[in-house]
This record gives sequence, C-alpha cells and structure tokens, in this order.
Amino acid sequence: MISGKRVIAAYAILIISMILLREYWLFMRQGLHVDESMSFILSAYNPYGFDKAFPDVLKLTGDQLRGAMWFNDVTISGMLGDIKILWVFNRDTPHSNLYYSLLRIWFTGTSSDKFYFTLLWAVQLNIVLSVASMLIFSHMAYQLSRSHLVTISSVIVAFICYETISNTIFARPYQLQETMTLAFLSMTMAYMRNVLPSTKFIICYSIVTAFTLLTGYFSVVYVFIVMLMVLIYAMFNCDKNYKDLALTCLKFALATSIVAYAIYPPYFFVGGSRQSEALSKSDSLHENMLKAVNTLYDIGTYHPYFWFAFGVFIICVVASFLWKKADMNKSFILIAVSSTMIWWLFVMTFAPYKVPRYVYPALPVLAFVYTTIMIIAERIHKALGIAVCVAIVSSSIVTYKAGKVDYSFSNNKPYCNVALSGETIYFISAPYRLNGLTDCLPDKQVTIVSNQDQFDKEMSKSGFDHIVSDKPLNEFTKVDSYGYFTVYSAR
Repeated sequence: MISGKRVIAAYAILIISMILLREYWLFMRQGLHVDESMSFILSAYNPYGFDKAFPDVLKLTGDQLRGAMWFNDVTISGMLGDIKILWVFNRDTPHSNLYYSLLRIWFTGTSSDKFYFTLLWAVQLNIVLSVASMLIFSHMAYQLSRSHLVTISSVIVAFICYETISNTIFARPYQLQETMTLAFLSMTMAYMRNVLPSTKFIICYSIVTAFTLLTGYFSVVYVFIVMLMVLIYAMFNCDKNYKDLALTCLKFALATSIVAYAIYPPYFFVGGSRQSEALSKSDSLHENMLKAVNTLYDIGTYHPYFWFAFGVFIICVVASFLWKKADMNKSFILIAVSSTMIWWLFVMTFAPYKVPRYVYPALPVLAFVYTTIMIIAERIHKALGIAVCVAIVSSSIVTYKAGKVDYSFSNNKPYCNVALSGETIYFISAPYRLNGLTDCLPDKQVTIVSNQDQFDKEMSKSGFDHIVSDKPLNEFTKVDSYGYFTVYSAR
C-alpha cells in the first residue's frame, strides 16, 4: 500500500504524463477545423467571418486576415465589452456564452494574427480543463474504491483514450462539457450520501448543475436523465420524509434556474438551425435510432474490449448485491453508467451528424465500468486486483496506440498554396467561408472580394494568375477543388 509523498508523486507523474500526451498531439496539429476559427470569431464577437462580409476589397496577408477576424482588441476594457455582448446573445444557439466568455478572458492581452500560436494558446485553456477533469475523476474513483492502485488505473483508462485526447485538442466547448459533466457527477455522488442536505450544499450543487446545463443543449438532457434517476433513489432513501425531499427539490430547481439565467438569460428561450436539425431527426426516428445503436459499437475502439468488460461489469454489480465484501457504491455507479449510455443513444439519435465529438463527455464516465471490475478483483484478492489493473491498463495503452487522434489534419490546401505561386484573387461570397482560409493563407498579400462587382472590377485590372472561389466560375479553367473552394486559372 503506497502512502504519503509516494501517492502524491504517483498522481503528479500520472497527470503530467497525460498533459504531455495532449501537448504532443496538439503540436502535431497543422490545420484548423473551421468550427475552431468560428470559436475565436464568436468569442471576440467579430462580425467578419461570421455573418458579415468585409465592405471593401481586401488586399492583405494571411496574418492580417486572421488579425481582422479573430481577437484584435487586447485591452481589458475590450474584453469586458465582448463579455457583456456575449451575455446578451452569443450568436451560437446550441451553446451558451460560458465557453466563449472563458475563451475571451483567456485571450486578454494576447494578439491572434498567427494561426499556430492562436491554436496552441486556445487549447491551453482546454488543457487546464482536462486537468480539472482528471482531478475530479480521481476523487470519484477513490471514493468508490478506496484504493490508489484502482484510482490511478481508472484515470489511465479514462484519459489515455484517444478520443478524450481529441476532445482536449479541439478548440470547441466539448472539453468544458466533459469537465462539468464530471463535476456534476461528483456533486451527485456527494448528494446521494445524504438526500436531505443543508441549504449550503444545495446552493453549491445548483451552481455546478447550472454550469453543466450551460455547456450545451445536450447537457440539459444528460442532467435531466441523471436527476430523474437520483430522484427515484432519493424517494427510497429519505426515510419517507417526502415533504423535506420536495422542499429540497424545490430549492435545488429554483437555485439552478436562477444561476443559469443569471449567467446567460437567452439560453432556454432561443431557437436555431442546430435545434431544427435535431428536431428534424424525429421524422425518421427509427432510422436514426438504428444509427445511434450502431455507434455503440465504436465504444469498443475507444475503451479496451468494452462490451466484454461491460458484461463483466454487470456480473460484478450483481456480485456486490450478493457478497457483502464486494459491496460498494453501486447505486451511484449504476446511475452514472446507465444514464451515460441512455444519453449516448439520445444524442446520437438527434445529433445533426453522427460524429464522436457530441458524445466526448461520456467517455471518461464509461471508464467507471473498468473501475468496478478492478474494485471487485482487488476485494477478492490483492494479487488478483493487481493483475486485473495491469491487464486493463495495458489493454488501454494498446487501444490508444491502435486508435487515431482526430484533428491532426494538414493545412496543406491547394486553394492556399496557389497564393505562393502567383498573384491570387479570392472570391468568397459567403462570409463564414473565410474561416476556411484562416489556417493556411500564407503571409503574402492576396486580394479578397465578396461580390460580383468587386470581382469584375479587380479582374479588369488583370495581373492575376489564380482565382479561388466558393461559387462556380464557368468562364475560367478549373485547376483543383477542395472543401468550399475551387481553384481556377486566370490566364
């Protein structure tokens, strides 16, 4: 049994290793997802690159374009002004102002004209949040197991998963969602120890729940599922003191609503394209449910032999009911795992795209499946516990090596490369498509126009070798195409 300074050293080495692993994959990144550029624009409350075209013909370099679209006011007063406007309406209805406000504060005093620095600095916020996730998860795993070996092994399973790494290095709100999901579950675990807590605890629980709700609309569903299960648990464990339980629920609901509304008033009262897309999935509900079920098989590529482990997990939970020595906080484990599985199916049924980023926050929670197995193994015999921990950790490392961390794509894009081989004019009719240029446009002056009149006027001056456009230009010879853009020869 390790203790004292060795325990602290073991956890420190583990967390530092997980940080370095994420930094490694971050530094491997060469390109930017358009949604990440949109994160910067939304946080800085910049209209250009979102819903407004630049009014005039632009003659600028890649750095100048990034500076114009991203964080271009480094002052504290500028930051406070943006935070105030984000509080009124953040322009991204599936999310609240929470992540964008944090990101805006994070960039105070920092310019963002350099693509690589901007990406690195933005993801450092996620790194901080991921450390918070690890600490919260460690706390819960230790509360369940009372074993540092099981806790450390559980943290490795949860955070060496290549999709949790992908989540951290992706500059979008999903890392914050993961962190707050774990914080919410940690508070839920504490609540389940005393279902009639003090008012002080209710306020703390409400604050964490409100922050969790504000990380994204799908989090609202997750909180609802968990709270429904916890309410049923509380009804069976309140010693029939239903009046006090009802009062506790009322205080909690009221405090959560007040905090959530104070942070972002429009959150529950606006619609948007993403909500419409999600609701449209109900028109083909059966088909989308089948697709959601199929995505469950992917969990086996994220966590080692997941469905086999899930079967063993069920056996372990049953054993905890029958064998006193195997007893553990099975109520919390069952609520955490089952609510996450139900939420996964819901999200993948109604998500606009069946991509893993929508369920990233679920992956650390599902590691409790392995935690349960390791707890039971250790209680059967210490040597068996060590062997099972080693086997699970080894399998997790093998699974990580066999996987592929997302967002490690290249910024070697033909529509940007042409700017290096001759004079280039960019005809970008849709403002948001400017985001496609932010990670690859070189530090060489190019011309950017947004409408036909500007394009015709600039072309009359001649001198251009290449045209890059987001709309068809049939009078010119097509050279290449990639994403939104087509490259044409101007000669």
